[in-house]
Amino acid sequence: MRKHTIIIGLLLSVLYACHSVKLPDVKVNAYPLGYSQKIEGDSLIITLDNRLECPVRIVLNDSSLNKRFENKGIVVLEPKEKRRAGVFLERKEYTAGANYMLGNAISYPKDNKLSLPFQNGKQYKIVQGHNGNFSHNEGLSKLALDFDLKVGDTICAAANGYVVGLVDKYKYYGKNSSWKDYANFITLYHPETGLFTEYVHLKENGAKVAVGDFVKAGQPIALCGMTGWTTTPHLHFVAYFRNTDWKSEPIEIDFTENYKSGSLKPGDVVKK
Repeated sequence: MRKHTIIIGLLLSVLYACHSVKLPDVKVNAYPLGYSQKIEGDSLIITLDNRLECPVRIVLNDSSLNKRFENKGIVVLEPKEKRRAGVFLERKEYTAGANYMLGNAISYPKDNKLSLPFQNGKQYKIVQGHNGNFSHNEGLSKLALDFDLKVGDTICAAANGYVVGLVDKYKYYGKNSSWKDYANFITLYHPETGLFTEYVHLKENGAKVAVGDFVKAGQPIALCGMTGWTTTPHLHFVAYFRNTDWKSEPIEIDFTENYKSGSLKPGDVVKK
């Protein structure tokens, strides 16, 4: 009896530990972009280094400086472009730093055909479709699909492209939205169409590629996991582009396997 009590106690301790994991202390940077600034005389000298294989728009945190920055035509850096520029400082105090947006503004992608993001011969069930109630009700996720891949299942590139973002150092998951920013994922850029695709909830250290790699459609890129905001192992997959308002806009997908993403509902099975 004592042995059983000890075992049950250990199990309860493990379960309690699993549900009491705290959020990571540090957010992992997925996109290795270079930015530095310094004052030289009456000017702010900014050095920008786009180390990615996709266009990147830089937006200075100081709105006044950013307006003059954009007036000089410094809006988008091409893939692997490095640039140094100066803007006149009208005042000594300014807000430092910058943000960035992946992609160049386009009216619409040239094509929305992609392959299912898993291995040939495999079939998986749709866990959540477009505009799902659980987590597909805002932003890019409105047109995302969740496939019921298991931990360790292979994720594949949906089209030819470059790896432009990668995080695979997170280990845990949580069942509420506070975990949203702590999922492992890969972002691919597809220059032939202007699309980006994202593959989310990867296994810790589950990436099979690195930022800068060129991948082919169907190539294994990662292992599925259970990280970030989730209640079950699955692959969260979405395609999007940068529209003319400079916003990330998700799109519906015509899969080459003759499925339309907008028609897929929870419980549907898709086969590659």
